[in-house]
Amino acid sequence: MVIPTLTLDALVVIAAVGEVSFAGELIRRAQAGEFDLALSTRADFQLKRPIADVELAAYIAGLPRLLPPGRWTDPTNHDLPVDTWGNFKWADTPDRSGVSLGSKLDDDHLESHRMAGRDHFITLDDGQLKRGIRLSLSTMTPAQILARYPPRPRS
Repeated sequence: MVIPTLTLDALVVIAAVGEVSFAGELIRRAQAGEFDLALSTRADFQLKRPIADVELAAYIAGLPRLLPPGRWTDPTNHDLPVDTWGNFKWADTPDRSGVSLGSKLDDDHLESHRMAGRDHFITLDDGQLKRGIRLSLSTMTPAQILARYPPRPRS
């Protein structure tokens, strides 16, 4: 049986820590071997609070982190003229029209996922969902991925 490879963004990990949720179920099923997880770029930076559940914290600490894909400076970004992690060609793709300037800073999550060749990008960020779908990446919420892959029967 092929195990789906998933990239989780930090919001999914935060949701899994906070309460019983689809994100929590996703991580529990990954711990049981049903999914192969990796964390998106900068996940550790975005996880501000320590995880109280020691077992969950240890599991998350052991997950691989995807590396940033590269660095570029967006010449159209006059509000934030700094180096940005991501793939510049996405910045001038017609699909990008209407995407807020701030969300360009998160393109590294999707690009590193694509470069790693993983199956599905899992997020709770509506902007990431829309961008991933426009870029023809399999991008879903925890609820959607769980519906796509029902639990394996226990033997």
